Amino acid sequence: MSDANRDCADQPHPVQIVSFKHDTGTGNCRSKVAFHMDLFKSILVKCGSSSPTVIISVIGPTQSGKSSFLNVAIRHLTRLTEGSPDALESITDTEPPVIEGFPHGKENRTSGILMWSEPFFYIKDGRKFAILLMDTQGISNKMTIVFY
Repeated sequence: MSDANRDCADQPHPVQIVSFKHDTGTGNCRSKVAFHMDLFKSILVKCGSSSPTVIISVIGPTQSGKSSFLNVAIRHLTRLTEGSPDALESITDTEPPVIEGFPHGKENRTSGILMWSEPFFYIKDGRKFAILLMDTQGISNKMTIVFY
């Protein structure tokens, strides 16, 4: 089991919902894609059927800060759902990642597509929204270039 799917029942964590496996045996440059529907549904069911669901997904070149951006989003949404009115203003660049957050750093760490295990709930004008965060590996990565 990957780090992204580690058993963290007591705290939110990234869950790998799509994985790529590079096919090296055939001599062609193809990747096999696996969509982990059971893991995706286990997250989606937490949103509830009565709440509109928003998925925020970040895509871009390798090493462009996608995971780092989502870690800031996790901090912001956590504070916002806890009722902090200045959730965004109180976040600094020097704060450590939330829990472990999405994998980030100078090395490529995101593989496939990861989704945060817990939705964030936000109430706006009396309507409750579920917000899900999704991280993708870089589009210039050798495992994804074949799809574009």
